[in-house]
Amino acid sequence: MPHKRPNVEPGSPERNGQDIVKKKRIDESLFAEVLSESGFILNLNNEPYTLETDQALFQRRLQKSLRSHPVHCYPGSVKEFLRGLDGHIADNGRLKWALLYTQTAVGCSAASRAGHQDSLLRLLLNVDELQLPVVTLLVERLLEVAYSVSSDDDRSLPRLVLANLQRLDRLTNPAAVSEKMLELLISAPPEVQKDIITFLPEIVDDSTHPKVAEELCKLYYSSPELSVTILDALPGLRLSSEALLEVKHSVQKTVQAARPEHLPVVVKFLLEDAGRAEELIADLRRRIRLPPPAEQSAGTSGTQGPHSASHEMALLQNIRFAFQVDRRQHTSWLKALDGISPPEVHHPLDVLLLLQLHDTAPARQRLVEGVLKKKVRARVFSREVLQQTFEAHSQTLKQFISTLRRLAAFLLRCTEPVLSAYGTEMYRLAFVSFSGYQQQEVVVGLLSHSADPPTVRQAALRLCQTLAEENTDALARYSAFLKSWLDLLEQLTLPEARQLMEVLSTLAFRAPHEAATVGDELKLMTHKQLASSSCRYKRLGVVSVLMAIKCRQNSADSSDATTVSDDSQSSEIVLTSAGQRETAQLLQLAQTAVAGAADARGLLLDELASLVWRAGIHPKIERWICDQQIDDFQETYVVDLPDGDPQCDGLSVSLQYGLEEADVGEIALNLAPMALNRPEQLATLCAQFRLLRLCVASLDGGDMKKLDALLGCPVILPADLDPTTVGALPVPARHAILTALFHCVNFFRELLNAFSTQKDQELKLRCVLRLRAVLQLETQIAQLLPLVPGFVPPAAIFDSDVPPPTPPAAGKRQKAPAKRKGKGGKSGRPAAAADASVNQSTAVSQPEPTQAPSGGGAGGGGLAGYRAFLRELDMDVYRLLYRRLSLTEHTTEKFCLRPSELLLLLDDLALKLERRLSPSGGGALAAMHAANGARGLGFSHLDLLPEASVARQAATLLKPLSVIADSIVGMFRSQIADNDGVLDGPGMFNEESGRLSTCLSAVYRIMATLLSWPGLHEPANKQLATEAVGNLRLTDTGRSQAAPSQPQSQQPTTRAFSLLEQHAASVPQIECAANLARTLAALAELSAEPRLHETLADCAESLLKREWFSADGARESGAAYGGRVSALLQLVLAPADGRLLERLERLAQTALAELLDSTGREPASETYPTLAKSTFGHYYRVMFAALVEAIRGVVSAGGSERGRLDRWAAALRVFNQMVGCLRVFSSRSAVGVCLKHSRRLVDLFVRHAIPMLELMLKHQRDEVLTILKNFQLSARYLHHVCNHSKSLKDASLMNHVPYLKKGLESFVFRVKAMLALNGCSDAFWMGNLKNRDLRGEEIFSQRSEPDDSTEAAESEGEGAADSDLDLDAADERSSPSPASPGRAADGEEKPESEISDAY
Repeated sequence: MPHKRPNVEPGSPERNGQDIVKKKRIDESLFAEVLSESGFILNLNNEPYTLETDQALFQRRLQKSLRSHPVHCYPGSVKEFLRGLDGHIADNGRLKWALLYTQTAVGCSAASRAGHQDSLLRLLLNVDELQLPVVTLLVERLLEVAYSVSSDDDRSLPRLVLANLQRLDRLTNPAAVSEKMLELLISAPPEVQKDIITFLPEIVDDSTHPKVAEELCKLYYSSPELSVTILDALPGLRLSSEALLEVKHSVQKTVQAARPEHLPVVVKFLLEDAGRAEELIADLRRRIRLPPPAEQSAGTSGTQGPHSASHEMALLQNIRFAFQVDRRQHTSWLKALDGISPPEVHHPLDVLLLLQLHDTAPARQRLVEGVLKKKVRARVFSREVLQQTFEAHSQTLKQFISTLRRLAAFLLRCTEPVLSAYGTEMYRLAFVSFSGYQQQEVVVGLLSHSADPPTVRQAALRLCQTLAEENTDALARYSAFLKSWLDLLEQLTLPEARQLMEVLSTLAFRAPHEAATVGDELKLMTHKQLASSSCRYKRLGVVSVLMAIKCRQNSADSSDATTVSDDSQSSEIVLTSAGQRETAQLLQLAQTAVAGAADARGLLLDELASLVWRAGIHPKIERWICDQQIDDFQETYVVDLPDGDPQCDGLSVSLQYGLEEADVGEIALNLAPMALNRPEQLATLCAQFRLLRLCVASLDGGDMKKLDALLGCPVILPADLDPTTVGALPVPARHAILTALFHCVNFFRELLNAFSTQKDQELKLRCVLRLRAVLQLETQIAQLLPLVPGFVPPAAIFDSDVPPPTPPAAGKRQKAPAKRKGKGGKSGRPAAAADASVNQSTAVSQPEPTQAPSGGGAGGGGLAGYRAFLRELDMDVYRLLYRRLSLTEHTTEKFCLRPSELLLLLDDLALKLERRLSPSGGGALAAMHAANGARGLGFSHLDLLPEASVARQAATLLKPLSVIADSIVGMFRSQIADNDGVLDGPGMFNEESGRLSTCLSAVYRIMATLLSWPGLHEPANKQLATEAVGNLRLTDTGRSQAAPSQPQSQQPTTRAFSLLEQHAASVPQIECAANLARTLAALAELSAEPRLHETLADCAESLLKREWFSADGARESGAAYGGRVSALLQLVLAPADGRLLERLERLAQTALAELLDSTGREPASETYPTLAKSTFGHYYRVMFAALVEAIRGVVSAGGSERGRLDRWAAALRVFNQMVGCLRVFSSRSAVGVCLKHSRRLVDLFVRHAIPMLELMLKHQRDEVLTILKNFQLSARYLHHVCNHSKSLKDASLMNHVPYLKKGLESFVFRVKAMLALNGCSDAFWMGNLKNRDLRGEEIFSQRSEPDDSTEAAESEGEGAADSDLDLDAADERSSPSPASPGRAADGEEKPESEISDAY
């Protein structure tokens, strides 16, 4: 270790004396003499040194002078020269000039080349004799300066010394120089150590780099403060790949402990030249942890500080640079994010990484979006993670505002509610967390959805409503942007216009200063709309008035919000405040404007009722409205009972559906005469009653005594409704009859809405009777509709501008849609649509009016296609489910629920829950919308409720639903026991059993929809989830497989699962079984016990082993049946565990083998009767997809070599069986499934199995060759499948062919290389494989006339993107694809490989 010079303070007498002596010595020393002779001038007046000649010539002269000095012999001259140099640079000032560039003399020939040349010390370092001594001298001098820093100039000297040492022309003794530098590194203070490490790669020779890297790694562990500098320097050292990998492994272990400011450099070092490095990147993602808000450097308020934001941006920029240099890393990062599955959780870093990945590679944005959708669907990218990201890393997210906008817009446009809700949350958090420009970008992004479909526009406007309520002042600053939506008002639907008006009215009343012009513009527009002659504009005006009233009420001053005294005794309501009077004036203006338009008046009444129900208005205004509506309702619709029978000109009428004995002075509802003479006034009957009863309920605390007379009063309806008699009446009379009946049904529905909440026992019993009357009326309507062709029922829904769909043609039997052939030969109705039409295809006509209806559905009594003309039932109506259930229609008990009445309630509730709580937009709801022709008709009141409120009300209904399910299952269990266990015995397929089976299926639908609601997994709804599961109070029969012992000590979810699983053995139809399996799957997701998924798989498999029959006793068939079989099979193959491959092999060897061996008109498997010729496509698709997932599990799983080999062998046995099925069942869909999934399977085999087999070939030869031969059998037949697809010239099939061929050819040459590597090339030979079709017949083609269309389709397929997320295939598409040496042209014979047994 070099010694230190004694520290002498500058300016001291000793130091001054030394300087004088040194000056004299310099003038007389060999050092000055030699320099002067060589052309170098030492300026002693604090000026740069001067060189009178070219630096190369100076070095030669200096070297010559030292070797041939007349006084000092060589090498003594060198020592004397160094002694003079040492004395010269002892002064810091002279040391500085010796390290700086020298000036070139004016008269020098080198002056024209450059104004300055190398420093004195650098010139000496490039002289061989002086290099090592000068290095030693500089190292010692650097240490002196480092430990005696006195000024800013002195602080720069170490860096100047190191700069002179770097990039020397050559090193005479590299090892010694390296040793000196390492000694300097160890001895220097920390500040100088960083500079030394930075310059070190440029100072030492390449031959010493490994030793230097070793020392730096030691210092990396011992001095954490130098870690960043060391990692910056390490890439500059030329190391072998093994040494560099060892260093990276050492650094990788310390990532988790690295400081936030050090992470960017650490990650940059690890990712540099890392290639694909999937394991490294996955480990990095697990180890990197960004600090939470409490640890942020700015951190008292939980927001992100600027320093931490800069560190995070540097980290993301380094990652971005890494996969810009090597695009394979983009795929590796995406795979690392895609491979995360529970119990591993996501962190805010993952959100930032996804944003970075999406922003960096525009061509791969679709893959990033696919991963994001997958994560959101699986609920692993939860809203909590997103919220944590915005809270802790808002400054970093500001840099990705454009990417956030694109992703939020993409998710918002998705049809699945869970994805759309996530996009909405991204928009909301961005607006709340940001400010200024970023907030404006969010608002502009929301406005960009104005041209999207109505559902997307409504979601955007709903978010604007939330922001207007919660962040009024912030959103008001952008009111000018939002006001631009008024230009599109004519294009908006009525619900969208309502949302827009609410947003603008909220801003106008709550933030009058920021949104000053909005209020005036809305007021002017409202008056113009109400004065318009167009009904459309009148309706918009009504919406504008009511939204203004609502927002004025919410932003009212204290004078409006004071407590109101009871004015019930007063004959006239006095409106005291200006706001109340203005509200009344607006209502009167709207009433006057819509007086002659029934649709607009009905809208005003319905919207005002909803306003009273959800938002509430001032009690004085409510009382004023209530008094007005009571008087109007009595004068218009209610008449006193006459002494005799009621009379009506042109129509025979009578009093019907009265619940009490008719007394003089009682009232009746005057429907039939009004339907004949005044149908316009009758149009708003139900809307006006709804407003009236909501006002009464609001004012009287829910008590409906003021209106209870309407619940039991009779109705004046047509007397003789015999079809023969009605058919003889004139057309206007028949129209009047049906109009009166429709109004009566809707009025009874509103009565159920009004009185279902009452606690009085008598009123509850009357509600049951009114429900029964609804079914009877619907049955009568279904009988009479064929007699009035072209009849359009009166409007019942006013709060939608979508016209009601055209009713189905009455009296005509609708034909089933013909099967289309060809490329587009797909069924027009989705398989899941059957859930929406539960027993809705009932015959229209009934023999007797008193006969119980046989169908459920929207109308319950055969009015499945008329839902848009029926009033909506409120959630409170389903309290009737608590009534005692009768399992037969022919019961003597008067006040119990019959199966037909139960079915009406259950089916309507199921549709409501599927609309609001379903995690996807398909299924029964989509089918119902397709049938109705308009989305959302009949759900407007439901849409006013938050999802959590709907779920909470539905959760309370699980108690009676459990009792109903137990009762129905108990009945079927008894029937099966009576039939000695025969499932298709007597009594199982009559009309009542069919109706009860439909009811049971509806119960399971409701349970499945509620329990699979994504909101139950959110922390805010944890208590709701617990209550919902606790309300499943089922009967224990002791037949459960999930928990055979101690059921009382189980978790509630596990106990509910085990009790519900007992129903599986007794469900009568596959529709019930499928919905029961959905419910069990939802419970398994809510539970934390993995074994429930195994039990669910076993239960679903047992259901697949049953033979199913329809309600009429025939064997099940059709698209709906196939869809349910597919759903059950997915549950069997859902658990991604070690048993997945075992289940697949059992299905392939049992079910598929039995199907292939079966003969007859409808071949089927004996063990799995659900697998038949008609359902083969469903089995094939699900099993092939599961096989690919199972192989991916084999790839990712560890274990012994023997275990992995056995798993690959089992997977290939299943693969052979699947591919071989195409020899018998070669439908277009099956071929497409085979091509699509075989491509992925071949790619996985080539990428992962072949490298493993290469290592095992010498030790386990027979097993490896067996695997290769089995795969080769499938590979040959896949060539035939490709040829078959090309011969069909089907573009959708041919899109998969190029990728599959590439994988098959890669397999051939990888096997050849593997055998060559093991020294057995003779065991492999390649021949020509003839083009054959699926039947094995040779396909002849002309070599001289290639098929241009086929080649064009193939080239088109190369660029086509697969519809599913396949990161491996995407990476393959993005990488260069060199032509395979063995690839044959189209129409030629393909290379065939064979592995010889001679090995």
